[in-house]
Amino acid sequence: MNAQPSASDSAIQKICDLLGLEDSYKPKVAKYLRCNGTETTLQAAAETRSASKSISIDDPWAYCIQVDNERWWRNHQLYLHLALYEHSLRSHVNTLMTTYLGRAHWWDPLQDCIGSDHAAWLVCHNAALAAHKPTDSSPIPPIRQFRRAHAFMEALSLHDLHMIVVYNWHAVFESALLDPNEHRPFEQTWRDSAFESIEVTRNDVMHCRFVPKSAFSKKLTRIRTWLIAMEWDIDKAIGGIKHVESSEHDGLI
Repeated sequence: MNAQPSASDSAIQKICDLLGLEDSYKPKVAKYLRCNGTETTLQAAAETRSASKSISIDDPWAYCIQVDNERWWRNHQLYLHLALYEHSLRSHVNTLMTTYLGRAHWWDPLQDCIGSDHAAWLVCHNAALAAHKPTDSSPIPPIRQFRRAHAFMEALSLHDLHMIVVYNWHAVFESALLDPNEHRPFEQTWRDSAFESIEVTRNDVMHCRFVPKSAFSKKLTRIRTWLIAMEWDIDKAIGGIKHVESSEHDGLI
């Protein structure tokens, strides 16, 4: 009885067929799949096959690897920008709770700032904030007792941060909500759309789902617009991160 080809063998053959590669490439393809996974490589091979219909590609396998690497590069760029963005939002909210509302009993005034309905939404949709699960007698459970505002901050999701920023009247958020190009508050429709897009982008990046090339520029521009509003020198900050990474890597063998 002939042995059935494994899924890996099948994937190798499919990639070679997509790229028109000779059998001599199979060891290279097999090694790449072991190191980098099958699904994304198949996607890159399909993209390479599609591109070959409109442009001349001398080395389809090298082009395929470049396509795969560019996907990781796009996610890497978004990851760095998202890190700065979320850091700024958390800093704003932390300043609100500790400096303006006080280090003790800040939850009640925070509810006053964002409204009881939105505070209730936070508790009901973030299990880390609720003292217990909702029940028939207590559909909106009380918030957990956090000893420090910092512990409360750690329980907040990016969506929670957005909600606090949007529904808070406090002056601490004025810079975060001011369009740096127009020198006036962001339009509500653009702001809400940008927040939703950034939340989706963060989930995609954190779960290693690749952002399409066609969507990358718009997503990055939205994040950078907020970062400029929050006084970041983005290129210097990102460049500094890369410099530190490079310096650390230089010492590795």
